[in-house]
Amino acid sequence: MDVFRVGIAGSGFGARVHAPLLAAHPGFDPVAIASLHRGDPDRARKESGIANVTNDWRRLLDMRLDLLVVAANPPLHREIAERALERGLHVLCEKPMALDAAEAESMEELRREHGRIGAITFEFRFRPARAAVRQLLAQGRIGRVLHVAYAGQDARYAQLLSAPIGWLGESSQGGGRLGALGSHMFDSLRYWTGDEVSELSAQLTTHVPVSEDGERRDADDAFQAFGRMVSGATFLLDYRSATHRPSGWQLEIHGTEGTIALTDDRTVRLAPGSGGWQDVPLAPGADAEGAPEAVRGYASAMLPFLDELHASLRTGEPTGDLPTFADGVMSQRLLDAARRSSSSGLREVLRG
Repeated sequence: MDVFRVGIAGSGFGARVHAPLLAAHPGFDPVAIASLHRGDPDRARKESGIANVTNDWRRLLDMRLDLLVVAANPPLHREIAERALERGLHVLCEKPMALDAAEAESMEELRREHGRIGAITFEFRFRPARAAVRQLLAQGRIGRVLHVAYAGQDARYAQLLSAPIGWLGESSQGGGRLGALGSHMFDSLRYWTGDEVSELSAQLTTHVPVSEDGERRDADDAFQAFGRMVSGATFLLDYRSATHRPSGWQLEIHGTEGTIALTDDRTVRLAPGSGGWQDVPLAPGADAEGAPEAVRGYASAMLPFLDELHASLRTGEPTGDLPTFADGVMSQRLLDAARRSSSSGLREVLRG
């Protein structure tokens, strides 16, 4: 098996999650990490398990790497990714891909020019329950899709009120739950259905614009988006974080011959026609044995994602269900359209 040397730009999520899971995969060797924004090098070493820590991500480009993980804040994604591509590296970029679609399109254009692999961390595709939904739809088990209703809720009101959230509350820095979770939801919508959004309307809300200690936020902590797909199917996406009691995540996909329901990414049920619900058996999830306990919850999605990325790096072409820069561009266009719609109060038409 080829082992690819990896550098990580970003010592937050990059150190806590990317580094230990890359280390748990036999096909990757994380050898260096850049601690950005005057981060703590000692903490980065401890959390990542990587001894080689720098405070300048540009130094990573001078190392003998195959892949650069971009886990910095969104305003830095384009610059870091493009400099890495110019140096001949493959790139794995966190979502949202960029600050807007123009930046994402620039990244994809440069990736094509240099013939590198560009992947986006839409790893939720690989959770066993979501993979089962995809398979059921691909098998035509509910016929033609009529409507997708996808809703999520986190009980974060007390946290939003009392704790600082930094750049996550700043729209200019790519903060907000639309970018953090809406990007995943739009990608899942496209991935499950194999369809594209033709028009959408959206509402973005900041329910907690000021914390108790005076931190001001203008990024959304809730959003709703609804619209139509090219096929004529309709969709509704709904996420809220300023709540006291979590109701979890619920997906319903209604078709001409039945319904699929997904609950909390753990259970999948199928109701053929007007019949009763049937539990759908799921494949066992991957586990990162030996990784820190806090990281192992990500393993069921990230390890099969890394399998797909590794296969793509070996062949030089995206394989299977790997979410690519092209997928990131499409998601970014939908994020931009949702923000424009919320600002203008008008429907956004993306495809005729």
